[in-house]
Amino acid sequence: MAEKNLTKKCYDGNLRIGEEFDILGPIDDEGIKWGLSVGGDNGKGWRSVKVSAIPKAQVKANYWLSWNGERFAKGRDMKLLRDGRPELEEKIIASMGQLD
Repeated sequence: MAEKNLTKKCYDGNLRIGEEFDILGPIDDEGIKWGLSVGGDNGKGWRSVKVSAIPKAQVKANYWLSWNGERFAKGRDMKLLRDGRPELEEKIIASMGQLD
């Protein structure tokens, strides 16, 4: 009987870089470095935030979030982040305060 490979696959982070993005980080969480690409206000008070592993992470390496200056919007990636990496969520919220 063949043995199963129990090692989780690693995925590449893909930080968005450009004039239209503020870059925050790196944030260290469990030995993984994370960067934040924060886009401009969409005209309705929300900014897009891409959280990306530098360079790789297991399970999920990129999260797309929306920030209104006080909290993140509910959404699929926010739930995955909150459930899978709650300490990272807290560190991201603290980092978002640097934008104010």
